[in-house]
Amino acid sequence: MPYIQINDLDIEVAPFEDLAQARQFCTDEQIVVKYENTFYVVNKTFEENLINHGYEKV
Repeated sequence: MPYIQINDLDIEVAPFEDLAQARQFCTDEQIVVKYENTFYVVNKTFEENLINHGYEKV
């Protein structure tokens, strides 16, 4: 699975080009964030870190 690295933190992500597919893949413990033209499904615990680094919760 791919990772996003923020500072020294490696965050496991599932990347998608389509928001509907990302939302379908997402569980209750996860959120969908967007960066540029890609949507990422990530664990909710990393929401603040990602938003502080330019990712948008969708």
